[in-house]
Amino acid sequence: MVSRPYEVLRPRPAFVDRGQLKGLVVFVRNNDELRILGRTAPNGTRIILLPEA
Repeated sequence: MVSRPYEVLRPRPAFVDRGQLKGLVVFVRNNDELRILGRTAPNGTRIILLPEA
């Protein structure tokens, strides 16, 4: 059985193949990261904005 990640913390879009994000939960730090990833992430990717501490 091949294991597959469930979540990703703050991926850099320039270094990630967008197809690899499909079906994952992606955590971002701010609205800028949310906008960038929201434009490039495939359908089925769940993006969660982490609250600032």
